[in-house]
Amino acid sequence: MQQRRTVPVWRGARESVQTRYARCAVTPRLASVALCVLLAACDTTLGMRADVGSPRDGALRDATTDDTPAAIDAPLALDAYGRDSSSPDAGPPDAGPPDAGAADAGPVCPPPGDMDCSPGTGTGEGAECTLSTSCFLRDVQRAIAAVVAEHPEWFDTTAGPTHVLDVEAYMNAVVAAVVAGGLCAIRDPNAGDEITVKWNNAGAENFDILTASEDVRSGSGIYTSTCSPAWW
Repeated sequence: MQQRRTVPVWRGARESVQTRYARCAVTPRLASVALCVLLAACDTTLGMRADVGSPRDGALRDATTDDTPAAIDAPLALDAYGRDSSSPDAGPPDAGPPDAGAADAGPVCPPPGDMDCSPGTGTGEGAECTLSTSCFLRDVQRAIAAVVAEHPEWFDTTAGPTHVLDVEAYMNAVVAAVVAGGLCAIRDPNAGDEITVKWNNAGAENFDILTASEDVRSGSGIYTSTCSPAWW
C-alpha cells in the first residue's frame, strides 16, 4: 500500500495560489481577469488563515502585552512636568528648600491664646517695641470713622482736615469703640494723642490718632509700633 505524503495546509494553500495564477496566465481566454483577481483574493485569505500558529502570528497577538517591543516602545503618558504619569514618583517636582523669608508672613491675628485684658509683664520700652505688621489697624480705623460719624458736634469739617473740638471725648470714644469691637484698649498714659490695643499679653499695638494741631489721624501711618510682651 502506497503511503501518502502529508502536505502542510499552508503550503497547499500557497501552491493553490500559484497554480491558479499560472492557470490565469496560460489560459487567459478561459477566465476573465476579474475572475482571476477574485480567486487570488480568496486564496490569499485562505493562505493567511493557514498561517495561524506561525511565529509571525504569535508576535501580532502578543503586541498588546507588556513583554513585547510594541508595548515597551509605546509613547509614554506624560504629566504636566514632562514625566511618566504612571510612575510612582509622578507629581510636582521638588521645589527645593522653602524660602526662609516666605515663612515670615507677619503675625498671627489675633495672637494665639484666649483674650486677656489683664496687665502684661512688658516694659513698653527699648527693644521690646518694634515696627511690625499691625493686626488691629483696621479695627482702629473703623472705630475712628464711627466716632466721627456719630458725633459730628465734636469735629469741625468746614476747612481742611477734620479738626477735633473735644479731644477728651474723641480719644475716649475711640477707645470705647475698639473695646466694643471685641479687643482690649486703653489711652496711652504717656502720650495724650495715642491709644494702645491688644488681644492678650503676647503684645500690644500703639496708635497715634491725633495730630499735633489736634486734627484726626486715620491713615495707615497711625500704627507706630508693637510692644511684646504687652506692657499694660
